[in-house]
Amino acid sequence: ISSDIIEQNIIFVQSESEFFDQVCLLFKEIHINKNKLQSHLANSSFNIKCELVRLIGVLVFQNRENQQKLVSNELLNLISNNLDFDLDNPFLREWSIIALKHILVCLDSS
Repeated sequence: ISSDIIEQNIIFVQSESEFFDQVCLLFKEIHINKNKLQSHLANSSFNIKCELVRLIGVLVFQNRENQQKLVSNELLNLISNNLDFDLDNPFLREWSIIALKHILVCLDSS
């Protein structure tokens, strides 16, 4: 796959405002109801929170509108709450750092 096609796909997905809103809403729900969800899901491979953070990082990458929307929806704090190591999601911390970098890089330049 060429880099042009990948870039076009990223731009397309980033422009889908409703999709971004739903991803943020789902992330917020999972973050708030973490204990309830863990009691229903015994499988430690359940890492949807990590995947949502990765997706949010992609959706805000070089996209000022999505970055600002994320901040106005108060999700910046929720993502930063994942900076501690989580045994159930060992890569959650790293993807949270990358997502925060993608969010803050634009906010620093404004």
